Amino acid sequence: MTKRGTVSTNNIILTFDSTDLPSEIRVGYVKVRVRPFVPAPMRCFRCQRFGHTKDNCRGRPTCSKCASQDHTDETCDSETPRCVNCGEGQTPHSAYDRSCPAYVKEKEIMTIKATRNLPFKEAREVYNQSHPKTSYAQKEALRRGEEERKAREARRARLVQKALEAKEASSADSASGSRKQGARAAAGGSALPDLRSQEEVQTFFLQEVQLGEELLAQGNMEDGVEHLCNAVAVCHQPQQLLQVLQQTVPPQVFQLLLQRLPLAGQRLAASAAAKESASITEDDVE
Repeated sequence: MTKRGTVSTNNIILTFDSTDLPSEIRVGYVKVRVRPFVPAPMRCFRCQRFGHTKDNCRGRPTCSKCASQDHTDETCDSETPRCVNCGEGQTPHSAYDRSCPAYVKEKEIMTIKATRNLPFKEAREVYNQSHPKTSYAQKEALRRGEEERKAREARRARLVQKALEAKEASSADSASGSRKQGARAAAGGSALPDLRSQEEVQTFFLQEVQLGEELLAQGNMEDGVEHLCNAVAVCHQPQQLLQVLQQTVPPQVFQLLLQRLPLAGQRLAASAAAKESASITEDDVE
C-alpha cells in the first residue's frame, strides 16, 4: 500500500473471504494486527463533487481552488480559496482540503461503511440519523443567542466603564453636595453607577464580586473590600451573601468589610437620591 500513490508504507491490504475480520494474523513467526481498511472518499477531479470519478462525471468543469466554472486549477489566480461543496458561510478552503467539512462527512460515512459492513446508501442513512440537519429555526435561535450574548457583554462593559468613571470622579466631599453632584463619593467611597434595570443590577453585582475576589487574591485588601461592599449594597439578600463571605474570606478582610458596609449603604442612598433629583430637575424644566 502506498501513500498518495508514490510513498511506500508498512500497510498491506488483504481481502478475507468473510465479513468478520480476525484481530490478527501470523506472517511467519510474526503476529500482525488487522484493522478495517477505510478508503478515502471518492472526489471527482472534474466537477469536484463527491461520489463519482472524472470518467463518469456529467457536471461542468470546476476549479478546485476557488469553485469557479470559468477556468481550471492550472490557470486559477484567486487569492481566496472557496469550496464548491460547502456553500455559503464557509471558512476559506479549497475542495481538496482534508479539513473540509464535506470531506470529513464523506470520510465518516466511509468509516461506517467499512466498520459495519454496510452498503454505501445505508451507511449514509446511519450518518444522517446521528447528524440531523440544523433547521432554519435552530439557526435563527443560535444567531439570536449569539446576539444576546454580545449584547450582555456590551452592557457589562458599559457598567464597568460607569464604575470606573464614578471612581475617578470620587472625592472627599460628602453626599450632601448639590443635586447635580448627588452621586459623588460618600466618606471617601466610590459612587455607584446608575443601574436602570434588574439585569444591570445583576451584572454589576457579579462584576463587583469578581473584581473584589481578584483584588484580594492580588493582596489589594482596600480596593477588594470596596468592591465587595458594592456587591452587598445592591444584593437582594445581603445576609446570605455575608454568610458566604464570612466562610470564604480571611477574618481581617471580613471585619474590614463590616466596617465599610455603612459607607456602601450611604453610596447606594446617594445614587438613589441623585436619580430622584435628576427626575425632579427634568420636571422643573418641563
